[in-house]
Amino acid sequence: MNFLFIRLCFQLCRGKKDIMGRFTCSPRFSSVFNKPWMIYGDFIETLKIEEHSLSQNNPLITAGMRNFQDTVRYGSLSNMKFHAPLFTWCNKRDNDELICNKLDRVLVNDQWILDY
Repeated sequence: MNFLFIRLCFQLCRGKKDIMGRFTCSPRFSSVFNKPWMIYGDFIETLKIEEHSLSQNNPLITAGMRNFQDTVRYGSLSNMKFHAPLFTWCNKRDNDELICNKLDRVLVNDQWILDY
């Protein structure tokens, strides 16, 4: 298998908002741009409102969500299909205080989809 394997943690604090932008500015980026990409991990942010358990009560797109959406769009990335529950994280509290989100994911680029 010949593909670029990257594990990133999407960080939204202390000036680390543009992780994809910083990666693409790297001199090494041009050599890997056309290769298949897989980026996985806990991205600490949801991509869509529906990925938050309280989305019906508070359908708000946060600045962090918008930044993550821009990063995914900029990198031409897509969610890899999966067969599992939607929410990957839960605060394990009682009903009224229960919050669940999809934070863990696998993102792939178009070349990955074509090759695999």
